[in-house]
Amino acid sequence: MITNLNIHNFKLHKQTQLDVKGLTILTGMNGMGKSTVIQSLILLRQSFLMNDLDAGLNLKGDLCDAGISGELACQSSDEHSLRIELKFSQQDDLIYVFDYPENIMDTLLPGVKSNVTDKNVLLKYSLFNEYFQYLSAFRFGPQKSYNRDTSLVVSKKQISKIMGQCEYAVHFLEQYKNTDIPVKELAITDENDITPDFRLVVQVERWLRMISPNIKINIEQSGEDFKLKYKFNREENTI
Repeated sequence: MITNLNIHNFKLHKQTQLDVKGLTILTGMNGMGKSTVIQSLILLRQSFLMNDLDAGLNLKGDLCDAGISGELACQSSDEHSLRIELKFSQQDDLIYVFDYPENIMDTLLPGVKSNVTDKNVLLKYSLFNEYFQYLSAFRFGPQKSYNRDTSLVVSKKQISKIMGQCEYAVHFLEQYKNTDIPVKELAITDENDITPDFRLVVQVERWLRMISPNIKINIEQSGEDFKLKYKFNREENTI
């Protein structure tokens, strides 16, 4: 788990150090750099997945579009490079330094320094493997059907491909509905359970019921895609 994040010379962050816990909430007014903190992580993951991290930081891809290099340097900084440092609870630190190129229209920041370059080693960090999920603020409205992507959901265990839009959440839920959630502390238990029920579909329904009581979800195949239906069990009042 990431315990500390240092960002140097990236947009509003001249030199920002953040301690990270199991749950970290970034709050504040618009335009104060909250999204940039997330971008610093997403850009590293994006570059790794695109096999570009050896060459530099790729600013444009499926996960994130950070614009052009000329828009990213902190205006109050005299440095000419972007530095991202990550500390972990049970793994070695990661340090990345990328140069700001002379051409301000470039969409790749050349790599200058990195303390870990072996891809097999990096795959042991959740930032670069299947244990990472990026969910953005963007959400689709109700759809007639939801797409399937076997490679992404089954092989890579990802919910989203484009900008954290959760476009494969229904496929993911159907695929792993009977799999226990990995973090038991997030489970809602029921006193009527003989043993705690940690299955994904059960936990999703119980969390939904915190907002919509008695809701039940049903996923049906629709050709090569999926349909998502909701049911509401109405409790009968007895006198």
